[in-house]
Amino acid sequence: MFVRPADRVPGLASRMVRSAVACLRAGRAPGVAGIVLITENPKLMARGGRRKLERLGWTYVGRGPRGRDAWKIDFEAAPY
Repeated sequence: MFVRPADRVPGLASRMVRSAVACLRAGRAPGVAGIVLITENPKLMARGGRRKLERLGWTYVGRGPRGRDAWKIDFEAAPY
């Protein structure tokens, strides 16, 4: 997900993530339990970014082979 700097407003990224999860959950195939997010933005790997993802219902699952944080969300437990 990328928003060009001229179009960024406070809270936009959180709303986009919530909407994406809701859309994917609503249209999921049978047996799909959730999704995984691999962070590329260093700000999301900092303490504040991690807290924000946790508030959005994501669970930290570790680092991938490239050293990026991996998060998962369970569609049944998602708060939105």
